[in-house]
Amino acid sequence: MRTLQEELDTNYLNRKSTYYKDFDQIMKLLEMGKRPLSIIFDDCEEEREHERIIRQQYPELISYFADKDEVAEYLSRKSEDVVLPSGIKAVWDIGPLPFCEEVISRFRKVLIIEDPSYLINVANMIKNCFRFGCDDLFYIDTVRNPFCPYVSRMTDFGNMILPLVKMPEDRHANRALMKKCGYEIFALALRKQSLDIRDIRKIETERTAIMVGNEARGLKEESIDSADHVITIPMYNHADSLNLTDAAAIALYELGRGEASHE
Repeated sequence: MRTLQEELDTNYLNRKSTYYKDFDQIMKLLEMGKRPLSIIFDDCEEEREHERIIRQQYPELISYFADKDEVAEYLSRKSEDVVLPSGIKAVWDIGPLPFCEEVISRFRKVLIIEDPSYLINVANMIKNCFRFGCDDLFYIDTVRNPFCPYVSRMTDFGNMILPLVKMPEDRHANRALMKKCGYEIFALALRKQSLDIRDIRKIETERTAIMVGNEARGLKEESIDSADHVITIPMYNHADSLNLTDAAAIALYELGRGEASHE
C-alpha cells in the first residue's frame, strides 16, 4: 500500500477523479456499487468509528487516517486549485462516460446539454434532471468536467447518482443512434418556424430528448437541424432569451406536467 503522501500525489491531485463527502453520502455511493480508490479519514474518534463501520462492510477498501490540516496544507503547496473540506475525503475513479445503444436505450426522458461555458450550469442541469423527472443527462462537451469536485458539492453528489452519457461531436451520428433507440429530439432554440413549448406533450413518442445549447451562442445550427422539432418558450414584453438552466427547467417541467408526485 502507498504511503499517504504517495496517495495524495497519485490520486488526490488529479481533479478529474477526486470527490469529497461525508460518511452518509459515501455509504450511499458504496451501496450503489461505486468503489473509491481510497478514503482519508480525519484522525479523530468519530471518524475512526466511521472507518470501522465501512471496513466491516467493505474490507477491501484502502483507507488512511490523517490530520485534516496537514493534508490541506500539503495539497495547497502542490496545487492552489485543490481545496479539501473537513470530514472524510474519498477519491473515485469514474472513467470515461459511456455512449452506446445499450446505455441510451434504457431511458425515457433525457436532457442533452451542448458545450456549457460554466460549471454552475452543469450542476444546475443535473439538479433540474432530478427535480423534473428526467432520466439522464447527455453531455456534449470537450472542456467542462461534470465530475469535478465543484459539481459534486453543488449537486450533493448527484453527478455520481444520475447517469451521465458522453455524446460525440458528430451530430449526424448522434441523431442516427438516438432515432434508432426511438427518441424524438426537440431543440430549444429561437426560430420562426417552431413549436410552442406548451405543445410538446401533444407529440406522441416512446422516448423524448430535449436539447439545449451554450449560454451565449445557443445550440449550433447543425444540432438544431438534427432535431425533429424546434421548440420555443413564449415570453412577454419583447424578451427573447432566458437563462440556460431556467429554460431547461421550464422545458423539463412542461414535458412532465401531470406526471409529478408530491410524495
